[in-house]
Amino acid sequence: MAGKYPIFTPLTNGRVQHIGSARLSVLTAAFAAALAFGSLCGCAEQAANDIRHRTAPFTSTRDQAINAVVTSRRILPAASLGQLQMCYADVQSKANAYAGFLVALVSDGTYDDAANVTLSQQMGAAIGAFDDCELKLQRADATLAPSTNAAGAVTQPSSLPVLSADWVPAFSASVSGYWRRDQKQIRTLSAAEKSDLIKNLNAALMFPDFDQIQS
Repeated sequence: MAGKYPIFTPLTNGRVQHIGSARLSVLTAAFAAALAFGSLCGCAEQAANDIRHRTAPFTSTRDQAINAVVTSRRILPAASLGQLQMCYADVQSKANAYAGFLVALVSDGTYDDAANVTLSQQMGAAIGAFDDCELKLQRADATLAPSTNAAGAVTQPSSLPVLSADWVPAFSASVSGYWRRDQKQIRTLSAAEKSDLIKNLNAALMFPDFDQIQS
């Protein structure tokens, strides 16, 4: 007869343990809550990792720009290095403006499609201008004499690495698409998880000042 007899659990120390229906309901609810919490934690972690993965092209370009400055310090004369610093300041400004916009998607939950388009286009144009600046300076200093390193070996000047802006239009479109389809994932982040993600994004996306980049 349903409900007349208690529900049994396996034997424990040779004695049958009884769990009443009311207690079982409490345990079932607790178990369901635990499963929901685990699922939420998994979704939140996935959401954070997804955002980091999506911003990888931005981070790669940032790293290339830093490498370009490091290389320029080694091969360009002081006058040319000063000109490159001005060119870098422009791409840094445009890239950091767009990076700040991306971080705000997480920190403030705000998005503006027109701003996404404008900021990404400005960054793409600044990357192209920085490349032009590098090439002009490199051509002007093409007659630089080979240098001798600490071991006495003669080394030829290196080429300055050129940044790519080909990824920017597709990246901008992916940001718009993410906001339309998946913005709800950001709401699965706890305050601590959101704070960690914001710190990671700032570290990965923001271009450092020229003087802070050391060879």
